[in-house]
Amino acid sequence: MSKITKDMKSELERDLRNVVQDVTTRTSMEAKHSAPMDKRVGHGGGIKSSIYKLIRGLTGEVWVGAHYAPYVDFGTGSQIQIPSDWKDVAIQFKGAGIREVNNKPQPFFYPSVDRHREKFKKASEKALDKVMGRIR
Repeated sequence: MSKITKDMKSELERDLRNVVQDVTTRTSMEAKHSAPMDKRVGHGGGIKSSIYKLIRGLTGEVWVGAHYAPYVDFGTGSQIQIPSDWKDVAIQFKGAGIREVNNKPQPFFYPSVDRHREKFKKASEKALDKVMGRIR
């Protein structure tokens, strides 16, 4: 049985960094592209311009800075549609029920994350398999 060499570790880390960079960038771009037009500012401003990505080594983050983004993504009042995978996230945006506002959801963020989550998993496994194949 072979050992994992320094070169193999470096190669795996490089490949995983590339996966993180690619998936984080694509998730961010897709979320921006899918975000609805903000009629209040007359362009894609608001939500689109508040979508950011941060990549540090093997960590990638995508977030939306507009405070109202979850209400756009999931809807409000009787129009709310929350995928089961997102219930724990969405519950923190539940209103106090003071007034009834019924806005249809315009999903843009969570579908982007969901689509790229599987791509991340497959690309990471492929990078790991490439190195592991040499030590078997």
